[in-house]
Amino acid sequence: MGADMLLCMNDPGAELVALENVLYISNGLVPICEYKSRRFGVPFGVLEPGSTIHAPGDRGKLVLSRAVAEWLQLVELLGPARAPTRSALS
Repeated sequence: MGADMLLCMNDPGAELVALENVLYISNGLVPICEYKSRRFGVPFGVLEPGSTIHAPGDRGKLVLSRAVAEWLQLVELLGPARAPTRSALS
């Protein structure tokens, strides 16, 4: 599945995943972030409201749909904790 497919999956009712203590490493065509020693690119179009990282050097929360987090293989880094629903992040 490509990034353009994920952009089409932006479902307002989708389950969200909030990653805490994410470091925004660098800018470019795709922002590079680091979470639990793993670096990955996150297309701008898949960031969900509630994300607090906006520029290189920021450390904070990254909110993604569960589908995007699975595509980026980040869900296994979350451990057994249950992901919050969209209403819990408001």
